[in-house]
Amino acid sequence: MSGSGVGSLLLYLSLMVPLTSVSGEAPWELVVFDVGQGDATLLRQPGACTLLIDAGPLESAAALVARLEALQVRRLDHLLITHPHLDHFGGVFALPSQLAINRVYDPGRDNPDVVTYTPYREWRARHPYQPLARGDSLACGAARLEVLWPPRGESGRWSINDSSLVLRVRLGEVTLLLAGDIGPRAKTALLELEPQLRATLLKVAHHGGDDPEVVPAWRRLQPEWALISVAAENRFGAPNPATLRAWRKVGTRIWRTDQQGELRVVIDHAGYRILQ
Repeated sequence: MSGSGVGSLLLYLSLMVPLTSVSGEAPWELVVFDVGQGDATLLRQPGACTLLIDAGPLESAAALVARLEALQVRRLDHLLITHPHLDHFGGVFALPSQLAINRVYDPGRDNPDVVTYTPYREWRARHPYQPLARGDSLACGAARLEVLWPPRGESGRWSINDSSLVLRVRLGEVTLLLAGDIGPRAKTALLELEPQLRATLLKVAHHGGDDPEVVPAWRRLQPEWALISVAAENRFGAPNPATLRAWRKVGTRIWRTDQQGELRVVIDHAGYRILQ
């Protein structure tokens, strides 16, 4: 084996984390797509369930569809839009008609300030639909997706970003937390509701544009990896360099789609493995 091959093998092995087996279940696959300045995350257990959380921006819609086709995704049991901003729902307009969508979910929050919101509502009306809030949960194969935020009946008192769905999925001993675009105020309120909240893999909120002062409070989550979906040289300056330093200071490793591309993780009896 060449020197580079040995290096790749050692990197692969270093990213394996032994965990209690997910007995008798097919492996889970997590894919954080590289959709530029937006979010689109796939979670599936082959033969059991496939869900898509957000669909990325309009300009990356064709690329998202191509990746779904390459992964042979022909059905979505659940399609969740964390909040009504175009960088999270824009890709739905390009989803092919032959892709079966069992049900669409979002926080039920309107956003008339976005010109494409009305077309989104029209698209949503063509599918079975359910708004979600804290306390709701969805079965997906052997896993259960829990909605931790926003509180029921309170989405209207928060900003669009702060009313994002925050989702927790437990897969064996791996906990995945997807934080939408919530900011410091919502994060503080969520931690008051969930003081024992933990995460193995954290899908970082708002493309890593967090205020670094929030990170110390969130360190109790103890994530091993912070996953950031972001475009290179974006006009927002995300991710915040101070936020990255704060995460590294508490020992959390970082994956950025603008630097490392699409992320794929397999969760099985051996633990979780970063594949790409």
